[in-house]
Amino acid sequence: MIIEFECHSNLSCVVTIDGQDHIIGARQSKRFEFNGDRIAFSCAPNCDSYVSSFFGFISIYHTFSTKTNYIIHTKDHEFLRVILQETTTKGAHADKYIWIKTTCAQEEVQVESCCVRDEAAMRAKMAAVQKREDKAELVAKICLILQDVLLIVVVYAFLFFGAWVLSDLRTAALITIPVYAVGLIIAFALQAAYKKRRKSLVVETANPFKDKSSYFESEYIRFVIRQSELLILSHKKRR
Repeated sequence: MIIEFECHSNLSCVVTIDGQDHIIGARQSKRFEFNGDRIAFSCAPNCDSYVSSFFGFISIYHTFSTKTNYIIHTKDHEFLRVILQETTTKGAHADKYIWIKTTCAQEEVQVESCCVRDEAAMRAKMAAVQKREDKAELVAKICLILQDVLLIVVVYAFLFFGAWVLSDLRTAALITIPVYAVGLIIAFALQAAYKKRRKSLVVETANPFKDKSSYFESEYIRFVIRQSELLILSHKKRR
């Protein structure tokens, strides 16, 4: 059986057959011979994954070059034409996947699994940005703590000196210290109640995303692609 892969994208594609990579240039095509009625191949855009960051400190977006493993079951054809189309699909966690969507007029093309084409390199890029992001976050937390401490000191100072002017030093201390302690207890209690309330409002969804490691899992990548395809279908039906 002969299969012709036609790249309809402005970006070249990498087609993997029996573990061997074949680059098909933009707007070009190549033919390959297959044996059997189960045709397995993989497609990926010929580009690297990357992290978009703010001055290299805070990650804004993660773009993944995605390798998709496909299967075609056929018995009645000696020739198939498979169209390769570069597609970009966005997730809901600052992520997007560049992948090759395949279509065939004669047979159904099934997605078997997905992965990030250059996973090791992308993990290293993310780790480097995360390391700088952790340092920036630590500095920001210290600044916020100092800001809160300064605000508390200023408020307490006003209360203390106001009470001192109206009475004496001992009375001012007896009044402001308990007030300050009660204020802290109320603040901590409100903060704890707020966190508990937010936790109770969390709704479980079918989204398999757990943390950044999910970016590289086939289940999550397929979920993102499937949700995008369903959204496109719903828009077409409305028209």
